[in-house]
Amino acid sequence: MTLRLLAQSILRPLSFTKFNTSCIFFQSPKFLSSCCSYDLTPRLPSPMKIPTRQSTIFTSLPSDIIWEGVTGPKGSTKKRARGKRRVTRPKIDLNRGQRIGENPEGYLWPGLNAPLYDQSVMRTIQKGDVNEAYLKRLDELRNKSAVKKKRVKLPPLLRGWTGASMGGQSLGPLEGGSPDFDTRVLEFKVSSFP
Repeated sequence: MTLRLLAQSILRPLSFTKFNTSCIFFQSPKFLSSCCSYDLTPRLPSPMKIPTRQSTIFTSLPSDIIWEGVTGPKGSTKKRARGKRRVTRPKIDLNRGQRIGENPEGYLWPGLNAPLYDQSVMRTIQKGDVNEAYLKRLDELRNKSAVKKKRVKLPPLLRGWTGASMGGQSLGPLEGGSPDFDTRVLEFKVSSFP
């Protein structure tokens, strides 16, 4: 009975530690093979790393297939698909304006955004000053790409009969005339004089 309790206490894991992507368990010792001898000193188990993999749609599929869910189908499928669109939405560069090594916390990474050696002494990772100008510029670029560009719409009296031709557009009052007078283009022709 005492041998059985001793075996159960040794076979139990000593501790459980969780890291970012993997867990550390303790491998059970070969206690049962050594129970025939009279060596009853407890043996410490050796750590064994068991990786845990997390698979999502963002890690298992390439970016083109994921972006197709936003931009819509291509080619003739677009005409047959539900929710037909004339114009496909463009892909957005999500890393626009970012620089390698820059971070919101302002950490200095030797060899990346800071010198590797400082007076023949190797530097370590340390917290530096936060670059406010970089963060402000990054926010402006993100907000600019998120807002759709709208066409400037002229009121009907200013744009003329059609948007492409000059006919019907206002030229304002004549020089030396009454300010209440308005001049309009009736006909516009390109001509050359000899």
